[in-house]
Amino acid sequence: MGHPGIKGFFRAAAGILSYPQDPRSFAQVFGSLTSAHYTRGRITHVRRETPDTVTLFFTAGEGWIPHRAGQWARIGVEVDGKRIWRPYSISAPEHGDPSITVKAQGLVSEHLVERTAPGNVLYLERPEGQFLLPDTPTELLFMVAGSGITPVMSMLRTLMPRRPDHDVVLVYVSRSRESCIFHDEILELADQFPGLRPVFWFTEERGRLDASDADALAELCPDHADRVTYASGPDSFVSAVEDLSRSHGGPPRGGTLRCHQAVQRRPTRGSLVHPFRDDPGGGPGRNRPGGRRTRATPAAPRMPYGHLPQLSGSLDGRGRDQHPHR
Repeated sequence: MGHPGIKGFFRAAAGILSYPQDPRSFAQVFGSLTSAHYTRGRITHVRRETPDTVTLFFTAGEGWIPHRAGQWARIGVEVDGKRIWRPYSISAPEHGDPSITVKAQGLVSEHLVERTAPGNVLYLERPEGQFLLPDTPTELLFMVAGSGITPVMSMLRTLMPRRPDHDVVLVYVSRSRESCIFHDEILELADQFPGLRPVFWFTEERGRLDASDADALAELCPDHADRVTYASGPDSFVSAVEDLSRSHGGPPRGGTLRCHQAVQRRPTRGSLVHPFRDDPGGGPGRNRPGGRRTRATPAAPRMPYGHLPQLSGSLDGRGRDQHPHR
């Protein structure tokens, strides 16, 4: 029954028997991960990372495509009877079930951190984004602050087992050891793969790191100017990394991902962010499961391309890439 030809036969038969309806409209009665209009996911495990941060592991139904390390996906969540959509970076490595790591900042993120349990259903759009690993081996520098570690963790989990001797430096700025997401796992990766060198900077102990200061960065990574640099974190932090890179002749050669504080507010009638709104650069209603165009609701804020309510887009040589996070 696993043969592709047999599966195709039954799909065709189901289409004939259910015409003019999509057969998935009937299938969703029997399986919560099947839908005519959305891909759905079911939470399989919730892991606490810090007091206000969790990782949600889930399996995805038909329509999901495997993510690439560093990408994000829009996630739909039922909150107080309303479905609200927010994009989140995928923290899982490639070639496995996806996961997102969520910090409790904003309505949707607080709901996911405080109320999500195994068995809960998520609504999913396909992964996208150009904050990606290079195609060829090279010396890398990841400059990360706060929850900007999420897409970079997907990269590290993917890259290090694939290239165990790869030369990677991670400079990770966090408020404290307790608030440092993935701290212990990063140390374990460094023990397993000597090519990974993490450098933690806790601001409660050492004060703010000026990422635009070449001398300060040289103390942490002496050959930083020779490495392909990726930056992910708050806007001011990423801008500082960009300023430093420009002083060496151009923007970071890897990519950048900006994070922004979520706006904390309760949804009102007509204020929900709809996943099928038209976004700059992607064309009307791209990645729509079922191909149906749905109008955006009026109060959903239009974010500049590459920015969103909390964690935002990436920048590479081809331009910015939209990506909200809370």
